[in-house]
Amino acid sequence: MAAINTLNPLQSKIRDLATAGLGKHAGIVVGILRGGDQWVAGYGSFDAGQQPPAEDAIFDIGSVTKVFTTLVLAEMVVRGEVALDDPAQKYLPSTLQMPKWRGQEITLLHLATHTSSLPRLPANLWKTVKDQANPYANYQVSDMYEFLSGYKLKRPIGRRVEYSNLGMGFLGHILGLVAGQSYEELVSERILRPLGMNHTSIALSPEQQGRLAPGHTSRGTVTANWDIPTLAGCGALSSTARDVLRFMAASMSCANSPLAEAVRLCQRLYPETRNDRPSWKAYMLALLLSGLGVLAQWLFGLAPRDPSFVLAVYWPGIFATSFGLAPALLATATTVAGTYFLQHGHNFNWWVGLVVGGVISSFSFFAFGGPGVRNRRVMLGWQYQRLYQLGVGIDARNVWVELARHVFLPFKRGPRLVWHNGGTGGYASFVGFTRETEAAVVVLANSAKSVDSVGVEILKLLNRETSRNWGIARVSSETQQGEGKHS
Repeated sequence: MAAINTLNPLQSKIRDLATAGLGKHAGIVVGILRGGDQWVAGYGSFDAGQQPPAEDAIFDIGSVTKVFTTLVLAEMVVRGEVALDDPAQKYLPSTLQMPKWRGQEITLLHLATHTSSLPRLPANLWKTVKDQANPYANYQVSDMYEFLSGYKLKRPIGRRVEYSNLGMGFLGHILGLVAGQSYEELVSERILRPLGMNHTSIALSPEQQGRLAPGHTSRGTVTANWDIPTLAGCGALSSTARDVLRFMAASMSCANSPLAEAVRLCQRLYPETRNDRPSWKAYMLALLLSGLGVLAQWLFGLAPRDPSFVLAVYWPGIFATSFGLAPALLATATTVAGTYFLQHGHNFNWWVGLVVGGVISSFSFFAFGGPGVRNRRVMLGWQYQRLYQLGVGIDARNVWVELARHVFLPFKRGPRLVWHNGGTGGYASFVGFTRETEAAVVVLANSAKSVDSVGVEILKLLNRETSRNWGIARVSSETQQGEGKHS
């Protein structure tokens, strides 16, 4: 099939999406991998003086480091150095007694899938903070051991996905102990060098320091870079868009990767993380749909003999199935109850109050909750969901857009999205890919303002164009001019 040049007309749309995510006085770099081609474009500014080429600028990638940590784990499992079911305690000094839940131990798998029941951050971190702009700098291994030795788990291990910087940082520490190396030496030897990622590291050389884009807070003021000596595995790496695209190429199409077996191990869905219970937001939307169904009966005076009456009664439950079985049952039950009260002339004021409350609560979530990506299924480090699920992307700011999407396309789920994001005090990052359409996106910014929406919306754009053209797009020669370059 002939190559189809579709990125050229998409260039202005990509620029609009990227600039919408720009933080104050900062820059943003977008890297796209599609059909084997790479394209990088930069927008905004990356320092106070001359702007470096977009593909050469270095950013802290924050929690995107976590997928490097879990790939190291998978690589060590492939080599037989560790096993996923190994208890963390097996590799720790006897002076540290890991917390347990009724005799059950935390394993390396639990740490890698955020199901260890450990908190997001250790409580004793804050007493070590001397500079709020660099909060992890003084947290020592002894502090981490002290916290873990005294911590009491609040829930069963492996029951719930609960994002934990502590858990992933601790996993990086354990892997370093097993290998007899620092975390940086380990990730460099096992991941960076095999993939040719020569511009990714924790400790930057003087030359790399010259290419580092200074971090900015969400308000646009320059801020310090974070130092994360003890919990390095949760967010200490710095990299360039081109280097991260190399990592994405190995993660998305692992057939020719030197880490192919480890990549496949990372992207399995594990039993502990398969169950995704609907959140309160799903139930609130189910109530909103139910209220709208009854409201339609009230406004238009629908009676059981009208064909539209059947639609008004069953429509909320049918469309609420896109949120899950339990929300669908709730929508159906409340619609039937409201219909009964309405048809039998009972006091309807309480139902109107329920509708108004549902509308206000749902609108508040969408209007003020901000865009983002919901955690659904967790692989080893990676997050997993469908590209068009509720609450993903810039459209999540608009309740009416989301509601319309579920009214007219309730079962549209889109291709599988594998992703991770990151953020420090002065940087934000997003990486994601859809293997079905061979599209991957990297977004790096030297601002603390989230770039999740930028990455997700660009992936949606690329997937729409791929479906429309029945093939994988190639980057045209015109696209290289002005805003982007091939790597």
